[in-house]
Formats: sequence, structure tokens, C-alpha cells
Amino acid sequence: MPVKDLLIEIGLEELPASFIEPALEALGQKVVKLLDDFLVDHGGCQRFGTPRRLALLIENVAGKGESVSKTVTGPPKRIAFDENGQPTKAALGFAKTQGVDVSQLKVIDGEKGEYLAVELKQPGWETPALLTKSLAEIILSLPFPKSMRWGAGEIRFARPIHWLVVMIGDEVVDLELAGQKSGRTTYGHRFMAPEPLELASASDYLESLAGAMVVGQIDIRKEMTEQAAATAAKSKGGYILPDRALVDINANLVEIPSAVCGEFDHEFLELPDEVLITAMREHQKYFAVTDKEGSLLPLFVAVNNTKAKDPDKVCLGHQRVLRARLADAAFFFKEDTKKPLAARVEELKGIVYQKQLGTSYQKMERFQSLAGWLARELAPGYEDRALECARLAKADLVSLMVGEFPTLQGVVGRAYALKEGLDSEMAEGIQDHYRPISAEGGLPGSVTGALVSLADKMDTIAGMFALNKPPTGGADPFALRRAAIGVIRILIERSWTISLDELAGRALALFPNQVFKQSKEEARAGINEFFKTRMQNLFTSQGFDHDAVDAVLSVAGDDPSGAKSKLEAIQRFKGSPDFIEGAIAFKRVFNILKNQDPAGESDPSLFRDDEEKNLHGQYLELAEDVRGAARAGEYDQVLSRLAGLKPAVDALFDEVMVMAEDEALRRNRLALVNQVASLFRLVADFSRLQTGQG
Repeated sequence: MPVKDLLIEIGLEELPASFIEPALEALGQKVVKLLDDFLVDHGGCQRFGTPRRLALLIENVAGKGESVSKTVTGPPKRIAFDENGQPTKAALGFAKTQGVDVSQLKVIDGEKGEYLAVELKQPGWETPALLTKSLAEIILSLPFPKSMRWGAGEIRFARPIHWLVVMIGDEVVDLELAGQKSGRTTYGHRFMAPEPLELASASDYLESLAGAMVVGQIDIRKEMTEQAAATAAKSKGGYILPDRALVDINANLVEIPSAVCGEFDHEFLELPDEVLITAMREHQKYFAVTDKEGSLLPLFVAVNNTKAKDPDKVCLGHQRVLRARLADAAFFFKEDTKKPLAARVEELKGIVYQKQLGTSYQKMERFQSLAGWLARELAPGYEDRALECARLAKADLVSLMVGEFPTLQGVVGRAYALKEGLDSEMAEGIQDHYRPISAEGGLPGSVTGALVSLADKMDTIAGMFALNKPPTGGADPFALRRAAIGVIRILIERSWTISLDELAGRALALFPNQVFKQSKEEARAGINEFFKTRMQNLFTSQGFDHDAVDAVLSVAGDDPSGAKSKLEAIQRFKGSPDFIEGAIAFKRVFNILKNQDPAGESDPSLFRDDEEKNLHGQYLELAEDVRGAARAGEYDQVLSRLAGLKPAVDALFDEVMVMAEDEALRRNRLALVNQVASLFRLVADFSRLQTGQG
């Protein structure tokens, strides 16, 4: 069967940079799945995209899918033939329905007896016909953050479709979509090579684009963009500020990149660095430029979609635009700093945080109270700082600067705090309380910031659970998952031990009763389970064994820092030569307690066997030291000491009938086993560890 390359290109009005790669990923997955589902053999799938096109090139596509054989069952044999062995209406009807002669029917054994069946061979689809049938639906199903209609059409897509190319080898596949018929005509660069390009075959695609000033390969265009920006900065003695995301954005704003380095007035360097960088980046997509030491220079790099005949003239245009942006930023900065942050706090009463949860001022009051409690529990001596930092943390939300550049919240607060003379711990805390801003982002660097970050995030989580609005599927509008991961990571990084359940209870208690759409107990239980799930995901992603995570969180799911330390010890224990035998012995302790209710401590006067007395004696000798080691977080020491109990545990189970018929003896022996289990529970539920035995 001959194989040829398949080219699919959708020509468009300029797409937003952020739309291109997700759409290409989806298009590639959907087309490959179509070919796979219909058994059309093919090679690798390459994705190409620019602001004006989304394209796939799939290598070595077969001209036809493979045939499929399938067995279709019909009526039972007993009603398909009469007493003379002649086919009944049931058999004749089945044959007619399947489009075969009754002579082609056969009898097969089924679960409930013998049935009629027929073997049908379904021919494979011709690949062009399959694409004609399915491709339009696939294209229209591509996910975009926003879509639009154009002209008088009813079709919705990210941007108007201007041309279609669908070719297998040198043949055009028939397709019509949004008033466009597929052909072999594509287009080069809009300005530098706007003439139509006639493709002789699908395999000519990239070479034809390159000859028309278009770089279709996104990765190559990103490399070219970064190199062009670096070269432009170097021409004036500078270095572009590293920004991978900005490289990606610029690369997807152009079809072939070029760059120029412009200047701005030195006086703008008086603005905080973050303000300058954001003003250049957010609106203009310009790169900031630094010297060798990383200090900002009064320079910027702009990436263009055309190679300028007169770079100086292009620079002047960019400089005029940027000067206006920076002048606005300078004005905002000047106006904002006329008033201290503390004087802005009252203005938070005018900002609705969430309709049912009140204003940003009310949120601040809640997490300020929580921050004070956390400071008393975790960092004595920081309470006053935590209270003041929490009060000021959201004050920059009402500033002109954050109004213009929302991504600078916290950053602006820090800059303004330093300018008005607040100490660095307080200023850093204002910025830090937003951290981490992503699941793997940097954590707060200051103690004050860590405390306020915990409080703010916990208030957000508690509020949404009070409203009975936990995340569902992919919907998480208040980023509760990220907030929970942030809480967990901060506690672990700081080695702060605190009960998440108690923290949740205190956070929920700060909301008025009318807020709750479920009981406080249900909200609290939901928060606890939510955190436990986040910890499971976090720890397994860090490489800890699933069974170890399950074993530890079953006894320590309330304390992330302690859970991490216990996990590390369990992981080391699992790597020791004595693990399997020791763990099996420990599991025996837990397994016998399942579905039992061993109340109280054992009574030594009821011991009858030496094995009971021996285990109880060893328990008494170890208990205080083991609990002390656990309180100190020395879990390797705990496991080492507990390993010494193995012979006594084995002897008890081998020689003593724990589940004795005498109720008093049985309860006493179970109580003894439970006392021993209480020491193991300081680390994990060993019944959940996988040993490959027992």
C-alpha cells in the first residue's frame, strides 16, 4: 500500500500568541487518533504554527485503512432452526439484517449456549474520504479561550479562516469549511512575501514557507527570537533579562523574528525594577536589558515581524510608545507614594473579594487574626510583625499601579513599603504573602511573609469550603489546589509542625454563620480530605512510594512537616535489608486489630504466658524513649528501636492465642497489642506497606 505525507494547514487572521501551541497540540492528537481509530498506518506527526497558520505534517500516511473482521452474534440455535434443521424466520431475518446469505451463518458456543453468528469483514476507509468526512468537525472542535463569528457565517473559530490546504502527497483532499475549499495554495509572509505559493506536494511545505520568509517550526523560531534579542542587546553593551515565557510569546507573535535595541530616559530607572520590567513586558512585549551585574540599563529590546530597512527609524517608533507607558507608570508611582500603605487599608472596604464572603477588608481582618495565632504557635516573637504585615498585605490593591498592572500586586506593596521606610522584613512579607504563585513557585523568604501567606491561603480555602464550593474537575476559580499546595510546602520548608485540622477549624470560626452552605463540621472534614489528597499527590510526585505515602498519611495526614520526615524515614527503612521481615512482623500487629476495639491499657495481672509478659516489659522499656525520639522528629531512631520488638512480637503471635475464647484474656491481649501498635503509629500504619508477603 503506497504511503505519502499528509499536510493539513488552516490559514487564519493573526492568532493571539497563547492560542497557537495548545491548538496545535489538540489538532495533532485528534487527527492522529482519527487515523489510529480507522487503522490508517502512519509515521510521526509534526506540528507547525505561526500567527497566520496552524499546520500538521504527518509522515508516511497509508492511502487506506486496514480491513476489520468482526463476529456478530444472532439468535440462539434452538430457535434458529426447526426440527428438520431448516432455518426459521429468526435465522433468515438475522442473515438479511447482516446482508449475508443464510448459508454464511455459523453456530458458536456462548456463555448461555449455542448461537448463530456471522463473520463480517469491514473494508478499510480510503484515507482521503475519511479526511473529507471527519476533518471539518475536528477543526471546529479545537479548544480556544475565545472564539468568534465573522461575516454572515454561523461557524465559530478563534479567528476568521482564509485558506485551507489538505494534501496527501501531491493530491488535494476535498474539504470545505467556513466558505473555504481546500487546495494546494498557501501564503508566505504577509508583508515580505505576500504572493500565493502553489505546493507541488505536502513534503514541499516547510521549504516553500522558508523561501517566503516564514519559519514554520516553533522551536526554531523561539531559538531565533532569543538569539536576535540577545544580539540586539549586545549591540549596545547589554544583556537581555532572562525570560523564557517572553521568548515564547514573541516567537508566536511573528513569522520570522528580527530585533532592535532601543533606549528610554535614564530618569525612569528611579522606578522600582519590577515596575519597569512589567511596563515593558505586559503591554509591549519588550525585553528588559541589564549590565553584567544584572542591574537594569535604560535600554529595551523589541522583536519585530519584519526585517527593518531602517532600524533606527523602527527604534524611534518603539521608543515613543514605551516613553508614554513609562510616563504613565512614573505618574502612578508618584501619586501612589503620596499616601502610605496604612492610609489605604480603609479603601479595601470598597473592593468586593467575593460576593458571599464580603470585601477585601473583611478578608484581611480574618487572615490577620489567623496570622496572629499562627505566629504564637509557630514563631513566637513575630506576632506583632505578622499582624501588621497582614493588615498592609492587600493595601496595594487600591493603588493606581496595581490597577494598571494587576500582576504587580504584592511587588508594588513591597516597593512602596520600602520607600516609606518600613523595615525589610515587613516589606518582604507583603510581597511574600502571595508566594508561591504556582504549584512549584518560590516560597516566602521571610518568616513574616510565610505566616501571612499561610493565613491568607487558609482563609481562601476555608471560605470556599464554607460555601460548599470546592474545586470540581478542572474548575478551580479561586486556585484552591495551588493554595493548599502552598500551605503544605511552606510548613514543610519551615519545618513547622501544626495541625491542619485545628488550623481549618480556626479559619472556619472566623466566618459568620450565615455564610455556611454546609455545616462547619462538614466543611472542616472536607478541608482535611482536600489537604490529604494534595499531600498524596505532592509526595508521590516527589518520588515517594505510593504505599509509604498511604501508610504515613493514614496516621500523620494532619501534619505535612511531620509526614515528610516520617516518609523519608520509612523510605530509608524500606531500603534496609531487614525491611521485609520487620515490616511483616509489624503488619501482624495492625492486622489483628482490624475490626477490634481494644479499650484502655493491658492489665499485667492477667498475663498468663511468658511471651505476654516479655512483650509488655519491652514495651515499657521502649515507650518513653520512642515517644521522645518521635517528638524530636528522629524517626530513623524510632524505627531502629521498634525493630528490636520483632522477636517479642513474633513470639507472642506464634505461641499465644491472642483471640482467646475467654473475653477478659482476649481483651487484655488485644490491649497489649494496641499499646505496641501505638508506638508504630508514631510513624505509620504498617499494615499498608507492601512487602510482597502477608
